[in-house]
Amino acid sequence: MIALTRFDGTQFYVNADFIIFVEMHPDTVVSLIDHNKLRVRETAEEVVELIIAYRRQIAGPINRAALVHPLGGMTTGQPTTLRRLGQPDADEDETTRWPGAT
Repeated sequence: MIALTRFDGTQFYVNADFIIFVEMHPDTVVSLIDHNKLRVRETAEEVVELIIAYRRQIAGPINRAALVHPLGGMTTGQPTTLRRLGQPDADEDETTRWPGAT
C-alpha cells in the first residue's frame, strides 16, 4: 500500500495494485479499478515513484542469474529451444538423460 495525501492534509493508504492510471488536470487524480477517483496533493510523478518503491519493496532485489524459464533455459533474452517431453536434447544420449525417462 502507498500513502497519499488528501487536499485537506489527511493521509490515507491505497492499494497500489488497484490503481489503473494517474492523471494531472491540474490536480492529480488517481483512478482505481472500481472506477473511484481520488484527488491527491502528490504529483503524478510522485505517485508513480511511490508505486515503484512499493513494488520493489515487496518483490525484493531481482537476481537475473537465478531466473529460469519454465520451458528450460535461462531468461537471457535468447530464444528457448522447445522439445517434446521425454525426448533428449541434441547433446544428450541415453547415459546423460534424467532418471526414469523413457
